[in-house]
Amino acid sequence: MRNIPTDIYIENGAVKNHGGEIAELGKKAMIVTGRHSSAVNGSLDDVKAVLESQRVQDKHEAYYSVNG
Repeated sequence: MRNIPTDIYIENGAVKNHGGEIAELGKKAMIVTGRHSSAVNGSLDDVKAVLESQRVQDKHEAYYSVNG
């Protein structure tokens, strides 16, 4: 069984500052988000840009709640 990393960074530009560490986790990433907020606040773009710069293939899936 593989352990899931649990490092938490609370800083401006955390995704950009730790892109190398993200890339060390593998060459494919699945991004799961809510319907709108990550696109509106720019965080989805930040993550996708870092993955692209690190040559990590990504797939984005928006989460849609059955109840909302």
